[in-house]
Amino acid sequence: MSADKAGCEVCGSYINCQYRNERGDGADVCFLSPAPVFVTISREAGTNAMALASRLAAYLQEHDTEAICPWQVFNKTLILNALESHHQPGWLAESLPEDKVSEIDALMMELFGGHPSISTLLKELEETILKLADRGNVILVGRASNVITAKLPGGVHVRLVGSVEKRLERLRTSEGFTGEEAAPFLRKEDRARARFVRTYFNADIQEPLEYDLVINTDRMSVEESALMIAGVVLERHKKKMAKATALSAPIPSMVDAGSGEMKD
Repeated sequence: MSADKAGCEVCGSYINCQYRNERGDGADVCFLSPAPVFVTISREAGTNAMALASRLAAYLQEHDTEAICPWQVFNKTLILNALESHHQPGWLAESLPEDKVSEIDALMMELFGGHPSISTLLKELEETILKLADRGNVILVGRASNVITAKLPGGVHVRLVGSVEKRLERLRTSEGFTGEEAAPFLRKEDRARARFVRTYFNADIQEPLEYDLVINTDRMSVEESALMIAGVVLERHKKKMAKATALSAPIPSMVDAGSGEMKD
């Protein structure tokens, strides 16, 4: 089974769990958490973002005792799967690469391709990411997810950076790029991601104040990074659950149940 197919099956399990209460499937109900927590990961190319996201999901699944539904990573492939689950066409995510689509290309796509405008695609993307984040237990990789979810409570926003030398080395050793291929790919990906966020969301992907954690992947391993992010996630989840429990607790009556008189 391919990684994408296996991932999509897990994605389907996550979506089924999160929506089960809305369908009213009887006793086997997965109620939405009163305190949803989610993670967004913005990354430079070659920073092992997917390896980190996968390790983080596995760790949170094991240690997040409040989690009812599984922690799931959503990258480009699984955001596409989620869009289809929301009854959106499968090509939608493919039409939104992390790069600028020229106005001419957008117009041609709208007039002759039978596809909606770029603004419509972006709206669908935003709505899908917001729905996933609002239900919690998701790790959203790329697609300007930190910008889209910036106003939602419960988000832990992470930026992965590293030196060009180290990132090129990872592309060659982990992703099979040749020496000639790695450098142009790195430049293209970094520029495309920055341009996508700047063009469509008027934001600077490199602004450190937009993130809770900026991790130097030259100095931090995947395991160390996952444990650090998980610590923040679990602590925030614990605080949110405590607050939700306190707000739902019954207010003590000011009248004595036996005498009917007001308590001192």
